[in-house]
Amino acid sequence: MTDAALEMSPLLQGAMRSLAPLTMLSIGLVSRVPEIKQIFRPSPLLSAPFAAFLVMIALLLLLAPAAVYATLLAANLPPFFKLGLSVVICTPGGLASNVFAVAVGASVELNAVLTLVGTIVSLLLLPAAFTLLAPALLGMPAQQILSPLPLLLANLLSTFVPLPIGFALGNRCPEFTAKLRVLLSPIAVAVVAFILVSLIPTLAEACTAIPLQGLILLALLPLVQFASAYLIGVWMGQPPPRRLSMGLELGLRDVPLASSVALTSFDGLPRSTIALTVAVIQLQALCIVIPILIVAIVRLPMLWSTLKSGRADKAETKQSRECGGASVLGLLGCGSRKRGVNTALM
Repeated sequence: MTDAALEMSPLLQGAMRSLAPLTMLSIGLVSRVPEIKQIFRPSPLLSAPFAAFLVMIALLLLLAPAAVYATLLAANLPPFFKLGLSVVICTPGGLASNVFAVAVGASVELNAVLTLVGTIVSLLLLPAAFTLLAPALLGMPAQQILSPLPLLLANLLSTFVPLPIGFALGNRCPEFTAKLRVLLSPIAVAVVAFILVSLIPTLAEACTAIPLQGLILLALLPLVQFASAYLIGVWMGQPPPRRLSMGLELGLRDVPLASSVALTSFDGLPRSTIALTVAVIQLQALCIVIPILIVAIVRLPMLWSTLKSGRADKAETKQSRECGGASVLGLLGCGSRKRGVNTALM
């Protein structure tokens, strides 16, 4: 396939550029002040969700660039693969992790906070990481591949703006937010479906252009990251739902954000290279999504029972929350509500 065949149409570029703002708007819509306060409620440090939050930030800031550097220098891989894998390692989590948090019984509240902060950290981390790593990974200075600073800042601003808008709407206008979610659902599904269908030829081209060791890296890295975060949760004494949240946040990839970053932040690269980079991002996401989907399907009967129990005890859950309690029923009710929101926005 020629470079011309890999050039992305303006319509495809526009669809991909809309993914990151849509992701941030969705996160804002599902974020609630009481649930965020619950994460930061004072408690013993090593057993608190706040400790998990701090560890995840450390992983984002330190281990992600280190993992990129160590793995890619060890393999003779094409530049588009190095760029794609670097982007996905630096953009963990996303709405997919929220959906799977409910499906596999993870802590939805902790996952939502980790996703929110992880997205913000990723947008700030990527330019700094590539400034340091571009000479070693791509053999060229970062100034040649990164977009000019004003354009980069404009892209970051356009991505951040939907977040406070969604947060304000979700907390102050719940009825309007519910209607907005209904409107956003078909739009989001249509955008994602269009991108996936448009990238099918590019995915096939990427598979043929990536050496065997590159495909092995694609499969192993997200699984290793998931296991590492989960084991850190075990060491910290976190309960299983929070361990799963930590693993999902570091193991899953924020495909909308990574795709949008690849398209908007690397203005100095040919569009054909960026198209292959996006294909690598999509392929790497499939490596971790497929096994988690299997787990989610196995847990469907248990999840259905949980949702039925949450609806049956809705009145008791509301009373518990009004009294300041954080009962199991309350968490299940929150989880089922979030599941509906996140699934609709995927």
